[in-house]
Amino acid sequence: PRSLPTLLFYSILAIDRGDPIRTIETLLFPTAKLQNVKEANAWHYQAVLNDAKTYKFLGC
Repeated sequence: PRSLPTLLFYSILAIDRGDPIRTIETLLFPTAKLQNVKEANAWHYQAVLNDAKTYKFLGC
């Protein structure tokens, strides 16, 4: 099992690289404790998480 800091590192890296496959893989880690994550939504998750990261970065 991956630790939470490791999970956060991989998810941020995947989001920054625009890699929906890696993003979905990190969302599916048991450590994330997320439910109902669907692989078919990988591109959507990538877009939403990237937008949220950009929004936070801009201080909005």
